[in-house]
Amino acid sequence: MQINLDFPSLPLKMWLYIGGVIVIAWWIVYRPIQRIKNFFHRSPELYSLDKNDIQRQWREIDKKIQSNQMSDLKIAVIEADKLFDQVLQDMHFTGGSFQQRLSLACKKYQFLGKLYAAHRFRNQLVHEANFNINSYQARQAVDQFRSGLKKLKIL
Repeated sequence: MQINLDFPSLPLKMWLYIGGVIVIAWWIVYRPIQRIKNFFHRSPELYSLDKNDIQRQWREIDKKIQSNQMSDLKIAVIEADKLFDQVLQDMHFTGGSFQQRLSLACKKYQFLGKLYAAHRFRNQLVHEANFNINSYQARQAVDQFRSGLKKLKIL
């Protein structure tokens, strides 16, 4: 007696059984693989800062950077720098200054190296009395901080 494995010859219950076994096997294999991927590609741990709070603060920065008033642009750059520093501290990067924390963070996340320019711009803004800025420079600095937060999956 020869068994024919064509679809019409197998009863519907058998096909449902085979489909169920495939789904269960896929679930057993796929779930652990996803957990492993998520472990290695997860966003950094934020211990005391709430993501919603960070996003709320960032919306305030966005409002200021959209303004054409020089004082709002300056505040937006300073607040973006301060917020990013808080995030680095919350991620347990130690150091006495933002520059030191950023240096440590760059060892783990190389893409953060672009933030040095934005931080230098902020320092010039704060420490140099005659430093004049334009809206393009301010927006560029804030965009660098935004990009860093997005790559860290915080924004």
